[in-house]
Amino acid sequence: MTSSKTSAVERATIKLRGAILSGQYAIASSLPGERELAESLGVSRLTLRAALSQLRAEGLVAAVPGSGNRVLDYRETGSLEVLGHVAQLVVQDGVVPTRLLQDLLELRRVMLVEAWSLAAVRATTSERASLAAHVDVLEAHARDPHAFIASDIQFGRLLMRATHNLGFDLLHGTLARMVQQQAAFWPAFLVQPKGTIKAYRTMARALEARDRKRMRVISQRELEKLDRRTLRLLAPRST
Repeated sequence: MTSSKTSAVERATIKLRGAILSGQYAIASSLPGERELAESLGVSRLTLRAALSQLRAEGLVAAVPGSGNRVLDYRETGSLEVLGHVAQLVVQDGVVPTRLLQDLLELRRVMLVEAWSLAAVRATTSERASLAAHVDVLEAHARDPHAFIASDIQFGRLLMRATHNLGFDLLHGTLARMVQQQAAFWPAFLVQPKGTIKAYRTMARALEARDRKRMRVISQRELEKLDRRTLRLLAPRST
């Protein structure tokens, strides 16, 4: 497939995905026929079919023999990556709605608390050392937004590896891609670098005790405090 065709497929996918997520096409309803839908999107039927294939893979539509394509409830059939697509629809002028920001921070916090508690009993000596050393890397990049976000994501990757759980690795990768692709989320990771570094350093030191229950308490406390302050500082920018 040529790059021009790929771009056409991507554009059609974005338009159709947006119409589905915004409710233009109701859940359980059937999409218009291929000819009508292709004309409304300004693409060929071949391009439309490629776009529909992508949306099926995302869990947004399903092919129904003899009935075309039915809109699915993405809350039941979609993946976490749909959250990023929803963000693209609702972010206005670079501002993330407060509720969506709360959802993202809460999801990240729940994941991190469990990851820290697992790392407390599973992390190797070298993994503990890598986490502690990477806090210094974060501190060195505190004044460089792009480098700080990249370092924060790498710190999360090191933590997930220390859980020795593939599911955590994959979940972190999904969240990281979503953050990297949606610049409106960046302020949540940049608004208080000193607080982030302090919290990470506290948790990295707590790993040495190899006490899962204590690690859970410490990480819950530190992350809740970090997220409360993040939301308070970003309140004027959110809606």
